[in-house]
Amino acid sequence: MHGERTSGEPRVASPDRADARGGDGADATTGTDASGDGGATAGAETPPERGAPAYESVLAEAEAEVASWRAAEDPPEMLAHAHRRALKAAFYLGRPDVARRHAFEGLRAAYEHLDRAERREAHNDLAVVFGAQALFPEALEQLWRVVHLCEEEGSPAPGSVLNNLGNVYLQQERHDDAITLFQRAVERFRAEGDEAFVALATANVGRTQVLAGRPAIGIPSLDAALETFERLGRSDDVAATHAKLGHAHGVAGARSRARRAFER
Repeated sequence: MHGERTSGEPRVASPDRADARGGDGADATTGTDASGDGGATAGAETPPERGAPAYESVLAEAEAEVASWRAAEDPPEMLAHAHRRALKAAFYLGRPDVARRHAFEGLRAAYEHLDRAERREAHNDLAVVFGAQALFPEALEQLWRVVHLCEEEGSPAPGSVLNNLGNVYLQQERHDDAITLFQRAVERFRAEGDEAFVALATANVGRTQVLAGRPAIGIPSLDAALETFERLGRSDDVAATHAKLGHAHGVAGARSRARRAFER
C-alpha cells in the first residue's frame, strides 16, 4: 500500500498505495497525492475503475488462496500476499471488518515469514484500515511501529509514513504535532529527491498552520507549494492549492485576495 496525496480531505493512503507518499494533496490514509487537504484520514481514496463485481471476484480468489496456504504444513510467504489482495478488495468494497481481519492476518504472516520491509508494509496496511474507520489512535500506533522498525534498521522513516502520521494528527486537530510530522516529511522527500512530494508536504504544513489559526505563517508555505506545482505542470494540485490559499486569505481577512485565489 502506498501513502498517497490528495487534493481533498485528509486521509491515510489507500491499500493500493501503501508505501505511498500520502500527503497534502494526499488523500493517507495511506500513500495519497495531491495538494489536497492532508493525507491520512478516515476516508479512502476513490478506488480504481474496476467495479464491485471485479472486486468480489478478487476477494473470493484471494480468500481461496488464503485457505490453500493455511492448509500447507509450512505456509509460504505468499500467505501474507494473499491476505493483502483480500484486504485491498474488501477495502474497496467497503467491508471494513473483512479488511481488518485480513490486515491482522497479513501482519501475523509477515512476522512469521517475511523480512522487515514486508512487516513495515503490513503495519502500514493496518494503519490504512484503521484510518478508514476513523480509529485514529490505532492508526497512529501502526504508523509509529513502521517508524520504529526503520529506526531499528538504522534507516530513516519514509516521507510517506511521516506524511501519513501528520494527516492522522491533523484529523485529531493536534495541529502542532501534525506540522512537526509534515515538516519532517518535507525534509525526507527532499532527501529522496522527490520535488512533487516536497511540495505536497509543504502544502500540508501551510494548510495546517491556517487551521491552527496562523494564516500569516501558513500562506508562504502554500505559495511555495503552488509555485512548484505550476512549474511541474500539476494542474490538479495547482487548483487545490489555489482553493487552500483562498481559504487562508479569507481567514486572514484579506477578502480581495481570497476572491482572486478562488477565481483562478
